[in-house]
Amino acid sequence: MKGLMFFAVFFLLVCSSYGLKFNEIMYDVVGSDDDREWLEIYNENNSSINIQSWKFFEDGTNHNIVSVLGDYMLNSEEYAVVAEDPLVFLANYPNYTETLFDSTFSLSNTGETIALKNKTGQVQDNFTYSFIMGGNENGYSIGLRNDIWKETFPSPGKENIVSNICDWSVLIISGLIFEDKYDFSWKVKTQRLIGEQNIIITIKREIQDIYGNVVRSYADANHNLSNSETLSYDPNLNQGTYLLKAEIVPSCNDSNKDNNVLQKLVAVKDTASSNIEDSSVKIEQIYDLGKDKKAEFGQLIRVKIKAYRGDSTKQVVSLWIESSKEKISKVLSFKLLEKYSEQDLTLPVQIFPNCDNKLKSGDYKIIVEGFGEEDSRDIEVYNNIESICGKQIRTKEEVKEPKTSSKNTDSVKDAASSETLFNSAKPYALSTVVFESSQRKAEELVPYFIGTIMTLTTLFLLFSRT
Repeated sequence: MKGLMFFAVFFLLVCSSYGLKFNEIMYDVVGSDDDREWLEIYNENNSSINIQSWKFFEDGTNHNIVSVLGDYMLNSEEYAVVAEDPLVFLANYPNYTETLFDSTFSLSNTGETIALKNKTGQVQDNFTYSFIMGGNENGYSIGLRNDIWKETFPSPGKENIVSNICDWSVLIISGLIFEDKYDFSWKVKTQRLIGEQNIIITIKREIQDIYGNVVRSYADANHNLSNSETLSYDPNLNQGTYLLKAEIVPSCNDSNKDNNVLQKLVAVKDTASSNIEDSSVKIEQIYDLGKDKKAEFGQLIRVKIKAYRGDSTKQVVSLWIESSKEKISKVLSFKLLEKYSEQDLTLPVQIFPNCDNKLKSGDYKIIVEGFGEEDSRDIEVYNNIESICGKQIRTKEEVKEPKTSSKNTDSVKDAASSETLFNSAKPYALSTVVFESSQRKAEELVPYFIGTIMTLTTLFLLFSRT
């Protein structure tokens, strides 16, 4: 059984030419294929051939061949068409006057094996076609020319016309969004789909902005190509939206010009806003340092910072100076209330004086912190400002603690704890008394009190005498 099947397949596929052969096939018409497919046969024999009772084999089925125009006798070098629907065929090709046959079939758009069988069932010609040969829904057929099957102009009843038909396509290879201008790159790929090799291709490229202005142009490139070529470009354009355009012009007769032109819209992000969701804080400048870039204990310096709040739920930005063990300034804070907002601000920060010499000269850090981010700058702090410790603030050890009401106590606490961006900007008033005991105040008021008593006594004596 297997031997018989092998013999049948072998018998079908082997071409047994008796002078009548397939010459042209229209298997994939543009649009719907229904009733529009046809094939052409040609008698290359020196004598006539009668094809009455012959079969057209397709899709595993033997189809009848019925005469519509002319008769079953094909003369030497005569063409004939076997149509799926003769009336539709004549409507599409009204100038056709050769022999016409009717048959029932449906050709595969991807390819299959077809055959002509004589009335005894012998294969007179067979052919296996494929969409790779061309003619796949582009208005062309495939035809035999110099014993080679090629894509041809449809020419039923006539000699096949092969006019250097080809199909080349152009592709733009790139991303859609680039992080910055250095990331911006694109490629143009030219590729042969069908047709002969070694074709001259002219490649045109340019980049436009969203207003249609050409911002980058390239000289037309003429290349002798066999199959494909890829060209790469790095335009290095700044933030913006751009239209990439590519076009090819093949020297052959391109059967599908729709894939010769392509354009693609891309965007280059602004480097500063490439991560718009991410918050950041940065120290940009430190002012009021000496030529040696050092600061002194007790000195007031200014720090310029840039704060950007992205999608963070945190609002507060804080600034201070510290060592690895302790802070040597108060903490200054401010808020950015709105998301996706930026603030440039110069803040004054006072370094604590070192009158008791508990702080060591050396390296410290200026810290800015906010939105979960942090930045720092190294700073060297040494010595005290000259004479800063000559007038010291009285401390609790120097005065007795006053007895005050709870209201006064609260006032003192409020005054001490109400550190804001504004009052913290003022330098310490080192020569000013911060608070005094009630005993000290009483001692200072004694002269005024005695003077008042003496004045009142004198006035009383004068009025008594009168």
